[in-house]
Amino acid sequence: MRDTMCQSTETTNVPEIVEIPYSGHAAHIENPLTAISAISRFIREVEFKS
Repeated sequence: MRDTMCQSTETTNVPEIVEIPYSGHAAHIENPLTAISAISRFIREVEFKS
């Protein structure tokens, strides 16, 4: 299933993985400023494409 999802040619959206340093499963608590920055950047990109 993963291969089918990743091979879509009908979209220009490229998935992005953001690694939040010095954090584990609770990045929003363990490194909140970096997490907020990454989330804000994502929201701006989504709003720009809409």
